Amino acid sequence: MTLHSNRPFISAKTAEIVQNLRQQVGGADAGMVHKSTVVSSGSEAIDRILPHPGFRRGSLVEWFEEQPGSGRETVSLLSARPALNNGGVMVVIDSSSMFYPPAAAAFGIDLERLIIVRTQDSSERHWAWDQALRCPGVAMVWGWLGQLDSRWFRRFQLSAESSGALGFLLRPARMRGRPTWSDLQLQVNARPGRLSRRFQVELVRCRGQGSALVVDLELNELTDELQEFKSHGHETNSLHLATQLAHPKTRRRSTRA
Repeated sequence: MTLHSNRPFISAKTAEIVQNLRQQVGGADAGMVHKSTVVSSGSEAIDRILPHPGFRRGSLVEWFEEQPGSGRETVSLLSARPALNNGGVMVVIDSSSMFYPPAAAAFGIDLERLIIVRTQDSSERHWAWDQALRCPGVAMVWGWLGQLDSRWFRRFQLSAESSGALGFLLRPARMRGRPTWSDLQLQVNARPGRLSRRFQVELVRCRGQGSALVVDLELNELTDELQEFKSHGHETNSLHLATQLAHPKTRRRSTRA
């Protein structure tokens, strides 16, 4: 991972964050074999509404939610898991200290291959995103991201393309429909479920796709897999195990960057 001279000034704190990120990626088993240019979401139902089907390596995906608590974090994290199948590490950019590693472990994310980067301002946050996406040892970058100007957005896209990393950007609903450098925009909506957690995933935008596509899902909490929900007059009988990405004490999850 290299620093580029086109950035005129890097604060000491930002330089420390980038150096720590380099060391952690270098210390992990960062070798990654790109067996294909597309990685599955791990859900046949989600893959079916995607154009490839699956997520294209070296691209950005924006995730929106109907309202806080709609399940965006759960769905996007489960969809990020298969990106680690061929090696590499997952970097979480967590500026608000909301990410809860035990929940990631419960979803099958190997914590030894998880790097959490916490930043204090937008300059540090954007620089960390860029450097993580640029590193060839990183398979997935996941995190919350608010306001982002076109210059940084384009830079993220080029960084992801250069390394083959996949970037999942969890963004505020107000950013939906704005100009973007992402390949895909997905929105997660909560659906009522008595015996299982249910979600609706909508493909809001993708290159070459004219109309939105929607799939209804339920979480099989015995296998932590997202399955297509097909109503038969009653819901499947599954155990409800509340799994949160935010710390249990944090009941309200902010969408700000």
